[in-house]
Amino acid sequence: MAEDHPDEVFRVDHPGTHNPFKDLKNIKEDDAEKRPPFTEAEVKAVNAALETSGMSDEAKAVIRIGACTGAGAKELAWLTASDIHLDAPIPYISIGKNALRKKVKTGGDRHRNIPLVGDALEAMKAFPEGFTRFHHPRGPRQINRAMSEFFRRVAPGKGHYSFRHRLDDLLKNSKCDLGVKASISGHKLKGHVGYYGTEYDLQVKKEALEKALEYAKTRD
Repeated sequence: MAEDHPDEVFRVDHPGTHNPFKDLKNIKEDDAEKRPPFTEAEVKAVNAALETSGMSDEAKAVIRIGACTGAGAKELAWLTASDIHLDAPIPYISIGKNALRKKVKTGGDRHRNIPLVGDALEAMKAFPEGFTRFHHPRGPRQINRAMSEFFRRVAPGKGHYSFRHRLDDLLKNSKCDLGVKASISGHKLKGHVGYYGTEYDLQVKKEALEKALEYAKTRD
C-alpha cells in the first residue's frame, strides 16, 4: 500500500497541527541558483579534467557549451534538432518550447537565441540532433547527477550553474550593454530599465560573448 501523504497524516492523526515538512518541496536539491561563479583557474581545471573524464561525450559537450553560453544543463539537455542552427550565417541555439517541453522555466525572457562561439560551436557540431540520450523525462536529472560528481571532484562547491554566474560577471565587466546581457542570459529587465522592441541581432550578442570570453583571459 502506498504511503499516506504527510498532509493527510497530519490532518487525520494530528488535527490542528501544522505540518513542518510542508514547505520542504520548495527547496532545490543542490541550491543551484546560489552556486558562486567559477574562477578562471577553475574553468581551466574543468577543461583539463574533461579530457580524461569518464563522463559521456554528450555530458562533456553540455559542459563546454554551458561555459560559453551560460545556458543551464536542462536547457541544453533538452535541445532538439529544430533548436540547433549550425548552418545559419551565425550558428546559434534556440532555448524555448519544443517537442520535449512546453516552456523553459518561467518562459518569456527565458526563451532566447544564443550564438555559438568558441568551444561551444565545435561541441555542438558533434551533436546536431541534440543530446538524444537525455531526451526523456529523467534526462535532466541524469545529466545533473553525472555532472555533480564531476564538479564535486574538480571544483568543490561549484556546479554547472556556476557557468551562468561566471558569464554574467564576464559580460558586466567587459562593459556589455545591460539589455544585451539580459537577452543572452534570459533575465528580465525590471522597472525603468526595461527595453522595448524586438530581439537583439545575433551579431550583437555574438560580439558581446566574444568580448566577454576574451576578457576572461585577462583574469587568469
